[in-house]
Amino acid sequence: MEPSATTNKASSLRWALLRRALLRRPASDPGRWPSEEVLAYYCLLQADMFRSKKVIELGSGYGLAGLVIGMVTEALEVVISDGNPQVVDYIQHNINANLAAFGGTKVKSMLLHWNQEAASDISDSFDVIVASDCTFFKEFHKGLVQTVKFLLRKVGRSEAIFLSPRRGDSLDKFLVEVKESGLHYSIDDIYDSKVWRRHEDFIAGNDSWPNYEKDHCYPLLVRVHL
Repeated sequence: MEPSATTNKASSLRWALLRRALLRRPASDPGRWPSEEVLAYYCLLQADMFRSKKVIELGSGYGLAGLVIGMVTEALEVVISDGNPQVVDYIQHNINANLAAFGGTKVKSMLLHWNQEAASDISDSFDVIVASDCTFFKEFHKGLVQTVKFLLRKVGRSEAIFLSPRRGDSLDKFLVEVKESGLHYSIDDIYDSKVWRRHEDFIAGNDSWPNYEKDHCYPLLVRVHL
């Protein structure tokens, strides 16, 4: 049987995303974080998780993960959100430029601030939440956790997927907020063998990413559920 166009597209995207995510960040490209590309790569590996589901990306920036989910996973709906109006305009531009690639998946942008009031009109709506590198600023932890709790669908299985470096005690403090809110979580260092081997290569001294160190550069996988 010949591979489908969707399968070929997913395979090509996986390799492109993995390669970009694990190369040194050029100084001319400060707007995209390795975690964002690793998240998109991980979502491609777990495409079945999103099929026929409602998905939202939080703190999306360029919206890479949301766009990839919309293109290749056959999700029912993908909302790509951010709290910065200018960023949301850019996300919508990216959506408009890729409309033909989404097939039957509805993809839209949304301005969303991380607090209970902002999320109230879309509460209990999403099967899957995804986010990358959103736990760095401790002052946003409580609002982010509240937003996750409000957005997750209460009936059936739902979860939030975060990819974030530990960054000192920032991730740990976020997880304290998660636990205190009544949510549950798991955390994994090794969630993909290729990503982990590349990380070990950098730790061993590969100079294609100077000054690489795990605490600030390697995204951990955190899964949060009700």
